[in-house]
Amino acid sequence: MALASVLIAMVLLPAAEVSANGSHVRSQEVFSGAAGPYDLRVVTAPLVGNMHLTIYIVQMGVGNPVSDAKVRVSGQGPQGAPQTSGPMLATGSLSGPNWYGVNLPIEEAGEWVFTLTVESSLGEATVEFPVNVRESGVINWGIIGVVVVVVGVAVWLTLSRRKESQAVGIPPENQGGC
Repeated sequence: MALASVLIAMVLLPAAEVSANGSHVRSQEVFSGAAGPYDLRVVTAPLVGNMHLTIYIVQMGVGNPVSDAKVRVSGQGPQGAPQTSGPMLATGSLSGPNWYGVNLPIEEAGEWVFTLTVESSLGEATVEFPVNVRESGVINWGIIGVVVVVVGVAVWLTLSRRKESQAVGIPPENQGGC
């Protein structure tokens, strides 16, 4: 019973959001190229929801880190849709001076146009790139896990109660149910 309680608590208690640089499930490169004095690479899992973009920035031609960069990202929703997202300031990563990340709330599927602006002592550059955002269609395994645990515990308790009742000689029809 204690194990079931711990499992239920682990699933139900809120966890801090963690965003790490690098590949994520369903990630794909959505932009790679030069913009002003920078070489840029943008990777994301283009799904409706809180979409995380990972941005890699180096000095063009030499590959040096750009440690003083200010990175802003915004998005314009699909044609005919009024939704915009941002501009949001990307934050630097602890894993290296070249990596930046930003989360953008995306509420509609379709072709979005994102604008990425980098500003540093090397200068300012802006690039636009399209991203085909899809519906997530993700199964919430946390909720499924809770249901499986709760049903399992209920079945276990019912069977345990019946075995105890049978051991003391109470007929099944007089046991009372859960």
